[in-house]
Amino acid sequence: MYSWHIGICELRVLSRRTILLKDVLFVLNLGVNLLSSQKICSQPSIKGLFDSQRMYFTHRNEKIMRVDIKGGIYVVLWLAKGLEETAFCAMAPVKVN
Repeated sequence: MYSWHIGICELRVLSRRTILLKDVLFVLNLGVNLLSSQKICSQPSIKGLFDSQRMYFTHRNEKIMRVDIKGGIYVVLWLAKGLEETAFCAMAPVKVN
């Protein structure tokens, strides 16, 4: 598996809300998107909390994203209102030639 492209992508959840993810690696024909919770939590004021069923991300103690386990995989199901113009860093910046 190789990634040759890095850029910004739009994450859309079932409620039709979207957020932008910066510095995302694109893997051709992967079929799913992988999101690093560690990289999201490395941003100022973002924290991740999880249990055996779901994961929550908070920004200054307000819930901004809920991620549930579906078939053994975490799936983003809910985004807080007002995040449509927010960009989160999905991974550490990588130099691509």
